[in-house]
Amino acid sequence: YEKGEFIFECGEPCERIIIMQSGNIKIFRMSSSGREQTLEILKPGDTCACNPGVLNWKCSVYARAVTACRVWYLARTDYVRLVKLNPKLSQALNQILAQRLCRLNALVEDVSLESSKKKLVKFILGMLEVSEYRCQDRRCICIPYNYEEIAHRLGMVRETITRHLNQFKRQGFIDIKPHQIIVCNRQALLDILQ
Repeated sequence: YEKGEFIFECGEPCERIIIMQSGNIKIFRMSSSGREQTLEILKPGDTCACNPGVLNWKCSVYARAVTACRVWYLARTDYVRLVKLNPKLSQALNQILAQRLCRLNALVEDVSLESSKKKLVKFILGMLEVSEYRCQDRRCICIPYNYEEIAHRLGMVRETITRHLNQFKRQGFIDIKPHQIIVCNRQALLDILQ
């Protein structure tokens, strides 16, 4: 798939399972006004596998290529058969689904209960904890998203992200470089969460 191409859309019958070979796919919901809410980004090795026990399952989300990507397909009937015959596969899928449920619960909490400023601080500090996003300087985050994509992940608009980041920079909490955020005052960011 090329960047920007849809892999599947909300409401389509779920007839196949995808497994990421390369690239990134964004899984998201869209409001009636067209506003996106990113639920997760699938990376190599990830799957969209959801509910194998329901025969007439329909996709409840959209999936669009964030980068050029390659996927493997597994027919839903084969997927259901494999899950029934292979307890190890079933256990692995249960673990994937449990992790996805925890992430989605945290997302619901963030989107519905937190202020936009707190959501952004949690996002920055969360990225800082993930080694794949840290630069050599442990205070520096390599950001693989643009402001629009960050806004979609946090259920906000790009202008709010820009305003808060610029405010944090003026206050000396962070510095901003192309595709990087440097956390200059972690404690000040933590204080926002109080």
